Amino acid sequence: MKQYLEKRGIYITWSQLVMRIIFDLVGFLLALLPAGLTLYLTDVWITSGTHMPTSWILGIIVCVFLIHFYQFYFVNYNSQMNADRMAGNYRQHLAQKILSSSIPAYESQNKARIQNMANDVSAIYTVSSYLVTVPANLVKVMIIIGLLLFYASPSVALTAIILIPLYMVPSFLNKSELERLVAKEREAGDLWFQEFDVILNGKVSITLNKVENYMQNRYNEALKSYLDARNRQHFLLLIVQEFPLFVTTLAPLLILIIGGNQVVLQNMTIGQLLFSIQIIAYLFNPLSEISQLHAQIISQKPSFDRVADFLAMPDQQKSTNTSPYPDEVIDRLARAFYPAILACWNSEEGQREFAAWQAEQAHIAGKEKQEVPVGELPALLIVCGFLRGASGRAHPVFVLNLKIKDRKVC
Repeated sequence: MKQYLEKRGIYITWSQLVMRIIFDLVGFLLALLPAGLTLYLTDVWITSGTHMPTSWILGIIVCVFLIHFYQFYFVNYNSQMNADRMAGNYRQHLAQKILSSSIPAYESQNKARIQNMANDVSAIYTVSSYLVTVPANLVKVMIIIGLLLFYASPSVALTAIILIPLYMVPSFLNKSELERLVAKEREAGDLWFQEFDVILNGKVSITLNKVENYMQNRYNEALKSYLDARNRQHFLLLIVQEFPLFVTTLAPLLILIIGGNQVVLQNMTIGQLLFSIQIIAYLFNPLSEISQLHAQIISQKPSFDRVADFLAMPDQQKSTNTSPYPDEVIDRLARAFYPAILACWNSEEGQREFAAWQAEQAHIAGKEKQEVPVGELPALLIVCGFLRGASGRAHPVFVLNLKIKDRKVC
């Protein structure tokens, strides 16, 4: 699991994952307190005709507030913070791969697709929820079944057990079809984003060549293909999610009928019946989350696969330092001269010098390469890809040769 996720740029801190599962389970147990309170108040106070003190109202309000505060901070907020951290690490890993990949391999990639991968982090949030929700919710289901067996009746617990597979089956039956539709949607989305990128960055050329209508038609066709693929995928996804909602609506009614008969036969109390109806809702909430997350994981699989393909690109071979100066000296020089290089580049004088350098390089391109004299350091400080102001124009490569001879570098 860990290796599979890391190949897709997703890094998990397992100690934090275990703590999130524990926080989730504690929050679930706290959420069951109102159902237990219903059982106690109904069977001990109401049926005995005992008057309940008004101080209980304040106590119940405080108890419910504390339960929801715990859910808000330790479960929901903590989960969001961890998911944000995972998404940040994922984006950092993508940027690191872009910088370290070999130029031929990188240039062969679809740039709109790479930008899509960096912008769309919904898959990361899905994985973050999935890794916590599935193990925690399976434990929750076992807790609910145990409570129904112990505090209600075997017939009510058996009804709940029968409903579980009916609730979960649709999401697994449509797995392959959903994967196919999602892959098609991702492919159409990349093509649509690419057409938009062409219009966005090629507006001047499009206008000068008077091909606005042609580009608009291409964009419209790409957008239509994307929306059609997305609608087909969402239609199947809604079907997968709707059947569990049907089971959720049906379950309390079945429990009411079966439990009501048990009350008439005096095998259950009214408090146990109300407790069972409340508890059964907690049974299907975990199952609903598992079903929906499973469908989302399936729909995100093409996203994971294309990230894995991108991260598998070969890296650029690191150049070997053959100069008499160590790497840390060259690195310190680069850091020291970088602000001056950037300021020079942004000046008119720097642009003139760069043009002169280009002319010089073109002149010596046909000549044999000169050997660098020993004792001289060609410190090549390259500044590339920065934006000048709001012009949106990327700087070309700027090279500065510094000859350091018979000087102490510190």
